[in-house]
This record gives sequence, structure tokens and C-alpha cells, in this order.
Amino acid sequence: MMRERPDTEAGLVALYIFDVEGIKEASNGELVAMDRTAKKNHLELRSNSPQWVYSTAPLVKPDGTPVDAPAVGAAGYALALHDKQVLILPNFQDFPSDAITVEFWMQSIDTCRPGVPFSYAHGKYEKEDNSFLIFNYNSFGVSVMEDEGQLSDHLSGVATTDGLWHHIAVTWESSTGTVILYLDSREVWRVNRGKGKKIPSGGTLVIGREQDCQGGCFDSAAGAAGKVSVVDDQEYGPQDFFGLIEEMRIWKVVRTPEEIRQGMVADDGRGAGGGFDTPGIDKDHKDLVAYWDFNKGSGYMIKDVTNHGHDLIASQPPKWEVVRWLSTCGNGVVEGSEQCDDGDLVDGDGCSSICRIEPGYTCTGNPSKCTKGGSGGGGSTPPPAPGPAPQPAPGPSSAKPDDAARGGGSSGQRHGGAIAAAVLVPMFVLVLGGVVFAYRGAVYEQFPQVEAAVGALQAAVGGVLKKPGGNRYAALSLDPEELDISPEFLSPTPARPPGSSGPYSPIPGSSL
Repeated sequence: MMRERPDTEAGLVALYIFDVEGIKEASNGELVAMDRTAKKNHLELRSNSPQWVYSTAPLVKPDGTPVDAPAVGAAGYALALHDKQVLILPNFQDFPSDAITVEFWMQSIDTCRPGVPFSYAHGKYEKEDNSFLIFNYNSFGVSVMEDEGQLSDHLSGVATTDGLWHHIAVTWESSTGTVILYLDSREVWRVNRGKGKKIPSGGTLVIGREQDCQGGCFDSAAGAAGKVSVVDDQEYGPQDFFGLIEEMRIWKVVRTPEEIRQGMVADDGRGAGGGFDTPGIDKDHKDLVAYWDFNKGSGYMIKDVTNHGHDLIASQPPKWEVVRWLSTCGNGVVEGSEQCDDGDLVDGDGCSSICRIEPGYTCTGNPSKCTKGGSGGGGSTPPPAPGPAPQPAPGPSSAKPDDAARGGGSSGQRHGGAIAAAVLVPMFVLVLGGVVFAYRGAVYEQFPQVEAAVGALQAAVGGVLKKPGGNRYAALSLDPEELDISPEFLSPTPARPPGSSGPYSPIPGSSL
């Protein structure tokens, strides 16, 4: 283990470790990074959600040997995007012309810029530079062949910059001009764009930047990589994508809501066959034009796994982030360090309450189906519970009536004392607890170790009681082999079955 604290705190002003125990919620509800010294110079985390990533700092162990670099999990890598990167594919042949679906996963905490995930251009400014554009991840919009809609429907009002992983899908078809935006497999916006038009092939695709001419004229701040437009001439200001991108696919058809949901579930390792090795997405599907899984983890080329040759090129050194799937025991998906997951937290059915195969069972599939007859998790089968001890037969009583009376009186006194204690002791504990709670600030001020102990207890209870479910795709700074429950501060998108309804207003003119 590496050493987290210095040998002495003499002259130390603050110490931040940025681990599970180091992130707490302040009285105002804001997250803070705790100063581990007595000075309590806590850092306020002013973003919507901390963006946690594996540490690649060149740390060493106490013996001087380097700390191992973060190991990629089964979920692979994601690519970090920012204004110092240009992810580009020039001369994109066979780009869909009259129907398209673009889907991808993203994570961002950038609530300032109208970041652009996807920009396909075929001409100069205002002449097919926005042939197919997905823009503004703080209020998504879509442009098809320069048609960005009117003021009333220009933007969707849907944002995904809360620091959580989200699945985005956009469909368009020429015959009706219908554009549909899906967030986490749910339809959240429907408008009309480019009715009757065709998107020409052979243009330039850029991921994470907004191009006003093919391969350049980026709407970026000064100092950004690539050919940047004059800042004062930028209509919407810098539109660079700051965050992570993962699992991007382009289809030449309008995918149905169920197909989009299935694709999202498959990316989560819950598709046909289960796991990330066989995610259930057929890379040879006849309608799949390009598929970038961003799992190479090195080099400047992001390979199109369909073998169609639509490989993306990173013009600057790429920053690969390790993506880790957080296992949640009881959700019916074998993930992380789990041996099984049958969808419950019950012992004795072959898959234990901590998702380990029980002795004498074999478990397979998602959710796990367990049958007797396997070697299980090792160890011998526990012996049956002992039966109740036999009770002696009642015999004739030899007690005298006055003895019984005396005994009865003594027993009554004992019962009365017990009842009084049972009432008074809890009342005393409640009163004492109320006083301590009311003055907990003063107690914490005088005894910081008490505050640390209470925080640790809350974190432990929260981890045990945390409900499974939801989308837990995440990049972490935690040991993937030891983590089975997502920490509370990394809570994922609220638990809900994929495709279920959420807190969105009904779409006008729709039966949804």
C-alpha cells in the first residue's frame, strides 16, 4: 500500500486524499472534500457531481517501487474530449443519406458551454457545414442540412451535464423530417428537420467540436487545437465538448424505441449472453455503418469495429480513461467481482446475499440460475440446524401453598422492576440522544474523531441499504476488484427499468 499521510503534520495546512471517506455532505447540502487535519479547511465541490477518474499520478509505495497503473475493467476505456483534441474522419463514405440513428454514451460536468458531441459537415459555412449536427449538451438541439428549426423549437431543454453517464440517441428520416431525441432510452423530444432532403456522403465527421467548415473553423476559445474561428465572430461562443465519450454507433435506419433500449442495455453488459465480452451488439449488422467502442486504450486511431474502415483519427495525444462497471448485488447481472446474481439478496438458493455461489451449487446466466450438483464457492455443506431440545415431563409439585405465594410475590417484584427499567432506560437514551443531536456541532468541534466515526457509520449504513438498479456505467478512482457497491457520492442515474417513464412533460401531440 502507498502511504497516504506524511510522517508528521508539522506545518501542514491541509490534507485532501479524495477517497470514499474524504467526500462528505455539508449542512447546506453541498459536497465537500474533507481536510484530514484538525484545521478543517474543507474544499467545496461546486460542480453538479464530482467527475471521478482513476488516478494516473506517478505514485510510489513506501519501499520506493511504483504504484501499479489503473487496470482496465471489462467495460474497457472511454475517451476524454476537450478543446485541445480534434477527433476527425475526413471523406466519410456511405454516410446515411435519408435515414439515420446516432447513439452514444457521454459523461460531462460542463454546465457552461453548449458542447457539441457530433458534427458532420459537407460544405462551407452556412452551406452544408451543418449537414447533420447534434449540439448543446446543456439543451440538446439537432440540425439537418442547415435546418435548425425556429426559435420555438430550436432547443429541447434536455441537458446531460450532471456528471452521470447518459445514453443519447437521435433518429431522423427524410420522408417526414421527424427528429427524435432519446435520453437513457426514453423519448424526450420530437421536432421536424430537413423534410425531403438528402445528406450527401463524403463529408467530414468531427466528434466533440463544432465545425463551420470541413475539418475546421471550430467554435472554440483562444488556444484551442485545430483551425479555430475568430472568437468575436462565433455566433454561440465556444461549443467544445468537455467530458467522456463511449460506445458511439451510426445506423442507416431509424431504430425503434425498443431497439434503442436493447442497445443501451447491451452496452451496460446486460445484453444477450451478458457481460462486456459478448454485449449483444452485432458489429456485422447490415444496418450498422460505424461503431467506435473506444476500447483500444492507446494510440491515435479509434478503430471502427464494423471493419468498414471508418476509423477516427485523434490529431492530439488522446487521453484514455478507464471505465469501470460498478457491481450491484441483487440486480440480476453478473458484474465486477460477483460470482452470480439471481436478482435477490436471499441466502440458501444457490446464490448468496453477497452474490457468491454457495457450496454444492452451479450458477450460470443473467440473472443467475442455480442448480444443485456443483462445487459452488468451496467448503463443506453446513450441517442441518439442531432441533429443539426435549423438555422434561411435568411431575407432581412438592411446593407448599405458602412457598408458592412467597415465590409469586418475589417474581412479581422482579417483573415490576424489569418493566420499569424497560421503560425508563429507552426514555433516558432518547433524551440523551436528543441533547447530543441538538448540540452535535459543538461536540464535533471539540471531538473531531466523533464526527469522523459518525460519518463512517453513515457511509457504511448507506452502502448496505442502497437500492440496486439504474445505470452504473462510471469512471472511478476505486479498486475494481474490491468494490461491490457504488459509494453514495457516486450514485448513478436514479433506479428505474430501462425505457420506463420519468419526470418529463408529455410531448405535445403525442400519446406518450
